[in-house]
Amino acid sequence: MGWDRPSPAPISPSDRPGPPAWPVRWPTAAPTAAGRGVPGVPGAPRPPRGPGRAAWVVALLGAAVLLAATGAVALRTLGGADPDGTVPAAAAAAAGDPRATGVNAALALMARGLRAHDEATFLSAVGPRDAALRTRQRAFYRGLAALPLKDVQVSWDGERLRAPARPAGYPAGTVVVIAELRYLIDGWDDEPVDDALVLTMAPSGSHWLVVGDGEAAGDSNRRYLEPWSTGSALVVERRPHVLAVGDAAHRSDVRRLADRLEDVTADVRARWSEPSWNGRVVAYAATDPRFVQAWFDAQAATGPPRDRPAAQPTWEARVGNLARSAAEADAATGPPRLVVTPYVLGRSDARVVSTLRHEVTHVATARVGRPVPGWLAEGAAEYTGFRLGGSRVDALRTFTQHGLTGQAAEQLRRGTWTPQLRTDRESFYRGSADEVAAGYLDGWLASLYIADRYGDAVLRRFYDVASAQPAEASSDVVEVAALRAVLGTDHAGFVAAVRVYGTSLYRRATGTS
Repeated sequence: MGWDRPSPAPISPSDRPGPPAWPVRWPTAAPTAAGRGVPGVPGAPRPPRGPGRAAWVVALLGAAVLLAATGAVALRTLGGADPDGTVPAAAAAAAGDPRATGVNAALALMARGLRAHDEATFLSAVGPRDAALRTRQRAFYRGLAALPLKDVQVSWDGERLRAPARPAGYPAGTVVVIAELRYLIDGWDDEPVDDALVLTMAPSGSHWLVVGDGEAAGDSNRRYLEPWSTGSALVVERRPHVLAVGDAAHRSDVRRLADRLEDVTADVRARWSEPSWNGRVVAYAATDPRFVQAWFDAQAATGPPRDRPAAQPTWEARVGNLARSAAEADAATGPPRLVVTPYVLGRSDARVVSTLRHEVTHVATARVGRPVPGWLAEGAAEYTGFRLGGSRVDALRTFTQHGLTGQAAEQLRRGTWTPQLRTDRESFYRGSADEVAAGYLDGWLASLYIADRYGDAVLRRFYDVASAQPAEASSDVVEVAALRAVLGTDHAGFVAAVRVYGTSLYRRATGTS
């Protein structure tokens, strides 16, 4: 995700940042906004552990989507009664309900067509008279058929259904069912994914057909929209470690995204080799407004930085874990997906590489253990995204190239800056663009401090110790345990050390004392 950022302008030792209204400087070498996806954004779907990068406004000292997200995006499950009136139907739940048999026979045709790459068989389950519906379902089929799918199943449990919103437009007996599409992208996913598939089904003689697919809008059972659910023609770009799915109309942009992700994935594998990660990335880059809305709510970055420090943060990308089954609640733990906004997809500058490296770090750590404190999740990803140097980080160069928020630059200039290391994952992503930007920045400087003073291996160990703490432990308790075990300090001592470190780096970068 990312907060909106102003254009970069390098700062020389004699070029001091003045009191910024809305953070001031970015390096001229890469005049772009970067962003990260984040879980828990108010008003937006909450990624299970999917962080990302926000488009933040910064005062740069040099040359700078997600979530649960790491992150990420929470996926809706199908259990229980919902406020929209979707409730278990006693009649359908009864053993031998003829609707369940007929509906599942139609869904089985769709699954068979997907497994056999047989479009005609897939469409034989769709009503023949609605040309628009068949066009959308054909696009749905072709989007999925372009993927190396394995173990595709489409089924309905006979329990989740409701009457259509406009029953007069359908044959008698029509119902809206929430079916399950289960699939595995062979070679990319290490376990199947379950996605809710909301279809309008009607009896037709002795069998059932799909007669509508427009009842999913606003449905609390609908999980995050997959690219093939938009009806747009898709393109799939494969690289050795990357599979990128986007709109055919933006083929060149999707190709460029896949190339860049392949490069940064190699970087991240070298620093975050995780047993829980297969070293591969599946990325979504669809531009359909419904897709963007489903993943980012109204907070997707759509253009260059704007002078609005008190506004909500906007997100450029995010990482979220998909659900492994309908029984999973908000904390989905299935295969991760990296989702970029159209704004990021369309960017061709080198600056976006750091954003993507940040996001792939979230992919790598998406299932390493329990969620780590917010500042560490985003700080470690930001550190990886912007790290410069060889076997040891070049801290001064990294600091100079990354940049600061205007508020932090002013505080560092005055010697009053103190990092606010927020541990709670929910509150970390709440607040104005300024407040969220400060959280990212403070976490990044804390991570840079650990890596610079102790080495990358110690930062990695710090993350691993935090993620290995008991699931029931609070974020504060997790932080305390990691600080004590790895750095031999406590929260107050750590904050004080980071404060001194950040102030010293600023003075070295600007030539002040």
